[in-house]
Amino acid sequence: MNSKDEILYEISSDLKMLRYEGEDLVLYKSRVIYSALSNWIKISTLDIDILNDVQTNIGQSRKYISNKASTFLNNIIEIFPEASIWFYPDDIKEKPEKIIIDRLKKSGGIIKSGFNSYFALPSYEECIVDNEIKVIRGIENRNIQMYTGLTQLKLSEVSFEVDKDELFDFYGLDNQTAKEMWKIYVNNAEWNKRSDIDCQIFNKFSKINFYNSWNDDYKLSEGEISIYKENYSDFGIIKKLNNEIYTNKFSQAIVDKFEIRRFMYALRHEANNQVTAYYKFLNNKKLVELNLKCALPNHETDILLALGWPKNSIIDTKNLIFNVHVWRFVKLILENLNIIMREID
Repeated sequence: MNSKDEILYEISSDLKMLRYEGEDLVLYKSRVIYSALSNWIKISTLDIDILNDVQTNIGQSRKYISNKASTFLNNIIEIFPEASIWFYPDDIKEKPEKIIIDRLKKSGGIIKSGFNSYFALPSYEECIVDNEIKVIRGIENRNIQMYTGLTQLKLSEVSFEVDKDELFDFYGLDNQTAKEMWKIYVNNAEWNKRSDIDCQIFNKFSKINFYNSWNDDYKLSEGEISIYKENYSDFGIIKKLNNEIYTNKFSQAIVDKFEIRRFMYALRHEANNQVTAYYKFLNNKKLVELNLKCALPNHETDILLALGWPKNSIIDTKNLIFNVHVWRFVKLILENLNIIMREID
């Protein structure tokens, strides 16, 4: 075993990560580095300035953490230059360390500290995610736990019963389906009659991805409700009633968080045209590979990017690999979006 192999072996052993049969070696190295960098960022929030007698802030500044993460990544890419294509794909728009810091922040792996641009570790928490596995935030002790993506898993000798509501609450999710949430929104909408509207309408009968399912010439049937896009920036729901058109504009929060996609999944379900996601088990069912055909709402995207490894590059959000211990939860998240889950060989 040469020195490079020894380094990879040591890091992957600490993170308790294995290469699955047939896995591209560049992907494996990239997965290991991705999780290692996540751990390095978390640990960096604990650094203190030994020359400063008075520590006025908890955690470390974003600039400090970014610099440490950048140094770590640059050094390890020097050792494994073949992994650079995964971390620096042609269409990347941000530095990889910034992407990981943002993903940790959005998933609760690190939190803002005070009113400054400081980040710290959250208080230690754990939640049952599988029969003998807990997902954890924060650090309990010096021991590095098993990694899946950016997240640590804690193995227990005791078998637990998974509480779905508690698990969803741990990640700030409502344990409701997209269809149920769509129905609630429509029932509470305040409608405005429109004498004239020039817009695109989401075609719930479309078989292609959401982005390409906006139609200029879609004709609403009597009583039908869908989603409209007006002037490429205004979104809302639209209905035809007694041959008149009524709309309800979405709040900016719904637009910014891509909650529109949740309603799109609901509409596809309503049309008996559910979106399908495909998955397969790897490495004697220790890992799972997921392929999504349509993008998710931001909240679900953030969770999946914390629990899994992007496959094709660091910015791949539709092809992900998960430790099997979190798969049941991931599957529940997607099924709550009324997605049909289909296993393939």
